[in-house]
Amino acid sequence: MKTALLRQILAIVAEICEINGNEICSHVKKANVVDARCIFVYYCSKYGFPSADIAEFIGRKRICSIRDLISNHRYFSKSSAAFRYLSAEVGKKLAGIVPEE
Repeated sequence: MKTALLRQILAIVAEICEINGNEICSHVKKANVVDARCIFVYYCSKYGFPSADIAEFIGRKRICSIRDLISNHRYFSKSSAAFRYLSAEVGKKLAGIVPEE
């Protein structure tokens, strides 16, 4: 169940950000991929997934990198209108699909 929900969130982020889900889970550091990864991690956390589960799903060994992405979401939201838009669109699409905890 957990993995299916993570995959569903990943698919929505990938669709809205127009990035392959495998790239989001990779170590690619291109700005658009990092933005999508940040949005993915933020919404996973918002919907109740622990950092350890998110890290495992995207192939990270360090939980602190997940925490960094969660805190970066706030910074990116303040500094980039494009990021804010993408994140809001993901939130709208998830609101109809994923129940908030």
